[in-house]
Amino acid sequence: LSEKLSELKPAAEARIAALWSLANIATLIGLVGTVFGLITAFAAISGSNLSQAEKQALLTGGIAEAMYNTFFGLAIAVVCMIFHVILHSKSKAIQHDLDSTTERVFNLLTITSKQ
Repeated sequence: LSEKLSELKPAAEARIAALWSLANIATLIGLVGTVFGLITAFAAISGSNLSQAEKQALLTGGIAEAMYNTFFGLAIAVVCMIFHVILHSKSKAIQHDLDSTTERVFNLLTITSKQ
């Protein structure tokens, strides 16, 4: 019984750890989008053959793109982190319950085999 439990633990922990990795990746993708949006915004300012209104439109579009990427990257990361914390704590509680149940079963079998 203990052997079977020790086989199941790594699989559950690996799946839960994937949420934390996804949160980190989402943050980094949001950061890349933010940098790309800011590059677009600053490139709009440096365009010499554009009118002031066109520069302003490109600048605000680039800044909006940067902010959207930041927002969605962080939103995904926060949701993944919340689920990771919830699932990790539930997983630990279940593992503790299984370990204590295994211990009880082992003790019962040991006591009955001595009699």
